[in-house]
This record gives sequence, structure tokens and C-alpha cells, in this order.
Amino acid sequence: MMDNFSHVLLFKTDVNSNGDKLFLHSILDEIAAVEKWNLDLEDEDFVLRVVSSSLRHNAIIELLNHHGYNCEELT
Repeated sequence: MMDNFSHVLLFKTDVNSNGDKLFLHSILDEIAAVEKWNLDLEDEDFVLRVVSSSLRHNAIIELLNHHGYNCEELT
């Protein structure tokens, strides 16, 4: 469960498999500014939630885009 909702960044992605989720682990777990994250593979938008007090949406979007995934801010 994520505790501080003021620092939760929400994204719609095309990360839709466990293999892709494992790949995200290798990326996001290395970023110190990412406090917690999770990916909902059950949701039609494959929602990525990132908890960070310092990162902004663009940083995550650019990171995922760089690795070939579609990612956009979920509003």
C-alpha cells in the first residue's frame, strides 16, 4: 500500500506482461528517488504508480519511452 498520496505519480502504459514488469524492476529499483512503485497488469491502462518526493512525471515518461514503452501521465 502506498502511504503518501501527494507524491504518487500515475501513468498509463503499455507494459502488459510479467516479463516487462521484471524489466521495469531492473530499471526503477536502481533509481534512488523512486521510493516505491507498482504496476497493475489487471487494469486496461496497465497503470504504473510511482512514489517519489523529487521525480516528476516527465522523468518517468522519458525513461520508459527510452526503453521502448509507451507511457503517459494519467489524469
